[in-house]
Amino acid sequence: MKTTLSTLLLLLLFGQFVNGQCERKGTFVAIADPVNYPISGTATLESLQDGSKKVNFDMFSTVQGKVLHTFLSVDENYNPGVDLQISDRELYVDEINNIKGTLRDPISGPRSFNVPSTVEFDEYNYVIVYCISASALWGRAKLENSTGAGCNTLSTERFTTEELRVFPNPVTDQLHINLKSLSSASFKIFTLHGQLVKTVAATNRTNSQIDVSNIESGLYLLEISSNNKVGYQRLLVN
Repeated sequence: MKTTLSTLLLLLLFGQFVNGQCERKGTFVAIADPVNYPISGTATLESLQDGSKKVNFDMFSTVQGKVLHTFLSVDENYNPGVDLQISDRELYVDEINNIKGTLRDPISGPRSFNVPSTVEFDEYNYVIVYCISASALWGRAKLENSTGAGCNTLSTERFTTEELRVFPNPVTDQLHINLKSLSSASFKIFTLHGQLVKTVAATNRTNSQIDVSNIESGLYLLEISSNNKVGYQRLLVN
């Protein structure tokens, strides 16, 4: 079992330089008729480590309407021809394509929608559920500011593998970072869920060290920021 686990972790580390995860989250509020057509749950716009983007619904609940679809919107209203439809099926069809009853029957459970890679992360500010047949704004979720380990990479140039060397990896106590031809840098270590674990102030040395001896064993994401560039690397602490 230990050998299998170690192998899996090393496979994760093989693709060393990665994009961090970034997200914008909002809570649904009902608009058209909160009493008869309630809606609740959260909507999260995510930029994942592989560069893809998704909108996920969590703890989601509403009732069935006529032709409910999901959109990314620039403002709190539905704007035909401007807003981006991200649903490829109506909301009453769940993740395993089970049809959910008739009008005003409950709809609940997670939903996930792919977002085109060409969409900028801050291009839209709302996730909207709109009833097309009734021309009714069913509900909306206002997307808050971006959070997560990878947010800076969405608008910042990334390091190349020739510019940045991090070793040893796996690491037990001292992590060494070599930045080629760069004068200053700062470092952050995050869990893979985006929780900040350690911050190291900017340094003017191209060769730096980070003491990780007080960090629990596990897999982390190292953020390196320098000269308007950002790099991310998976880091295994033993």
